[in-house]
Order: sequence, then C-alpha cells, then structure tokens
Amino acid sequence: MNIMLVIKALFQKIYRTFLRRYPIYHLAEVNLATQEVVFRVKNRAIYVRCSFFEAVSNLSIIENLPPVEASWLGGYVGRALRTSEKKNKALKKMSFLLKNEQGQYRIVFQNRAGEVGYYDKKTKKEFIEDPMSIVNNKYVISRFDPSQACYIGILAGLKMGKILSSGKEGELELLREQRPRLRIVD
Repeated sequence: MNIMLVIKALFQKIYRTFLRRYPIYHLAEVNLATQEVVFRVKNRAIYVRCSFFEAVSNLSIIENLPPVEASWLGGYVGRALRTSEKKNKALKKMSFLLKNEQGQYRIVFQNRAGEVGYYDKKTKKEFIEDPMSIVNNKYVISRFDPSQACYIGILAGLKMGKILSSGKEGELELLREQRPRLRIVD
C-alpha cells in the first residue's frame, strides 16, 4: 500500500514537471451569437462545448490552453462582459486568473490608465503596455501563464468593446501599434 502512494506521488511530480507545460485543449469554434466556445482535446476526436463564462471559470480548461488561445478566449469574454446581465456572477468566479506557474512574464500591476505592468523573470525588467498591444504581439502573450494571458485578453476585450461602443475606431489602431515602455525601478 505504501509503495502505491510513492508511485502515485512520483507520477504526479512527473506530470507537474514535464507534461503540464504542453497544452491539452485547443479552440475549435467560437459562436458569438450564443456566447459558446468549443474546445478540441489534442490528438483526440473529443470536443467540449461550454459558454464563455463556464470556460473561464473552469481552471483545468484555462491552464491547459496555449497562452495565445487563452488570450483570445479572454477577449471574447471581455466583449461579452460589456453586454452581459450576468456580469457580477461571472466576475465572482474569476478569482483564480492571476496564477503564475509557467510563464516567463508575470503581471505585477494595472495602473489607472488601464495599462498592464509585467515583469520579465529572465531579464528582471518591468514593462508597461496596453492590454490590446500585448494581445496583438504573439511573442509577448505567449510568454505569460495561460491564466494571466486570459486575464489580459479580458482587459483587452473590455477596452475594445468600450472603444467600439463609443465610435472611436481610429483609437484601436493606435493602441495595437503602441510599443512597450521600460520601467526603471531603483
């Protein structure tokens, strides 16, 4: 009996160390009219259908998506939050989003202007950037943990929905092309 516990613990450690880094789910389909998303399990013919808010609330789905696709999902959720009447219920379920287990970059803060400050663990530098420009840069968004990428996507989707509803489409192009600023900390 004791040997079985040791073997189980060993396999769990192997899974956490090596296999967890590779995404299991991929976005297969997004239906904006019904606010549903379909995920495909990698290398299998298995599909999982759920609403945007159920997908974001399910930690196992978010953690097993690639960061780029997690940010796309977050963008759809952010746009849906602008028009949703279930906004408060959905926001209460999203308390897990700022986990940091896999990524090179880590979210540190969000300032009043809506910009996200993130920290590069390798170079030990902080950057400040708009969520829209982070999401549009595949290199940067792929360096975040999937849950943090989803959160950045939500911020970008909220901002995009706000800009589109105000009729300032020209501002979207400016935000997409904005360069990150280096923050010097003494």
